[in-house]
Amino acid sequence: MTSKTHVNKQLTHTTYNGYRFGVTARRLFRWLGSKQHIVPTLAPALRAQLVSTGGRCVSLFYGSGALKQAAFAGATVLAAEANPDLVALHSQLARDPARVWRALLFLDSCSRRKRDGEGAYRRVAAASLSSPLERAARFLWLSSLSWSGMWRVNSLGAFNVPPDRARLARPWPFPGLRVFERAGQAVRSTTFVADWREAFAAASSGDLVLADPPYAGGFVEYTAARFTESDQEDLAAALQRAAARGVLVAAFNSPSAARWYEPPWVRWPITRSGRVNVRAARRGDVSEFMATLGWQPKGDLTAAEASQQRRSAAAEEERRVLPCKLVASRS
Repeated sequence: MTSKTHVNKQLTHTTYNGYRFGVTARRLFRWLGSKQHIVPTLAPALRAQLVSTGGRCVSLFYGSGALKQAAFAGATVLAAEANPDLVALHSQLARDPARVWRALLFLDSCSRRKRDGEGAYRRVAAASLSSPLERAARFLWLSSLSWSGMWRVNSLGAFNVPPDRARLARPWPFPGLRVFERAGQAVRSTTFVADWREAFAAASSGDLVLADPPYAGGFVEYTAARFTESDQEDLAAALQRAAARGVLVAAFNSPSAARWYEPPWVRWPITRSGRVNVRAARRGDVSEFMATLGWQPKGDLTAAEASQQRRSAAAEEERRVLPCKLVASRS
């Protein structure tokens, strides 16, 4: 089996085993809480800090990794991530992104999605998988077809997001191979552990700790174990103790968590889009903040971040009006 990817400004054309697929170029998956909106402003500042101290990045809640991958491309990163499906995805991408892509193709073929869309979706969501490769493929399959690309689990760890019928009906709703290859390269130098406390304990003077937990008062259904108010308080206290021993700290959260980030913390207001909220009335801009100890970013985060949001919104609209196409012809 052979594969080849050709890219132009709008579409990624992928040839696999003789079939040619036209796939809209885009990110690998959507992740609620991603820091993509502040990457242009914050990534250079984070990178400059570590260059000056000679330390490493320790990420306590890795998620999609958008900010870490942009700021520390090619550098060693220690990351904690409690979602086992997401860890399986990142780890398998680091080993062999093409293999993950082929596993996704195989899963979609076996699911009978094109003949029984919602039935196939329910079967895949309910499947019990142990292989990391299978978990990685299922994560991408479900997040590509779920409502608004959301990943959410109940208290038992079962995926429970309804399907997006329009996505289910698309001939090819998944990213192309080139996107997988970029994602694999981005996580190749990252080591994962399951609990934020384990990663935190390994941080030393000169390291930069990034803490981006499930936000207080917000969405917490990333894993079966919920991040509670007590966990929020413990995290903030631990970060302050780390700063006292020379660790640089940046923490993200919602205004509901502000009471845990009073001085000596320095808080920086940020806004992000709330357009994935299930309630239409709440799809405007949402306030959040970054709090730092031991260092401060230069420049205005809010102005550049707002500009990035406008560009992201325009790109999202372009993806919406340029649906994926599948050309079922032999090459």
